[in-house]
Amino acid sequence: MKLTRSDFLKDVKQPLKQRGARLFSDQFFFVTPPGLLKPEEIPDWAGLLEPYADSFFSNWATWNVVVPAPIRSKDAPSWPLVVSMLRREAIILHEGRSMPIVFRQWITPFYVFGDNGRRIGFGGQAKEMRGEPNAIGVATKWEPSNRPNAFFSDTMVCRTQVERDLIQVQRQLERRKTVVVPLTA
Repeated sequence: MKLTRSDFLKDVKQPLKQRGARLFSDQFFFVTPPGLLKPEEIPDWAGLLEPYADSFFSNWATWNVVVPAPIRSKDAPSWPLVVSMLRREAIILHEGRSMPIVFRQWITPFYVFGDNGRRIGFGGQAKEMRGEPNAIGVATKWEPSNRPNAFFSDTMVCRTQVERDLIQVQRQLERRKTVVVPLTA
């Protein structure tokens, strides 16, 4: 929101200032009082919204799209962002709580479980969750084994696989779905 021309002009000279907001959004709008800016002043990566004059001081303003914002593809979420969203939105199940009972009674949420890159096997958390329509497997190892070389390391290949799986989690959170993460996941 920009209430003065000088604030807007300062922002336009520093395009990196909005980078964080633009990074994970489909569209970016400047919001100003009616008539503050000219449409030709709006950068090509942004749009302009103004409240209709009769609703400017109302609690529920109606908006005039003066300049439509282009729709852009979003960058993939960063690992810290996904973890932050999970901390804020997810439900953590503690050890000892009966997962099968909770899982069958509460079908609406999505459940995250530790999986393997081959997506096979029914050990551990996969025993209760594999094949369920509201389960999301996040690979943490190459194969269903407890051998040390079966587990992922900190390489970029492993990190990329985990991030790819976590995009499914992010999609459910964006849809305002509840995501349940077992404490041991």
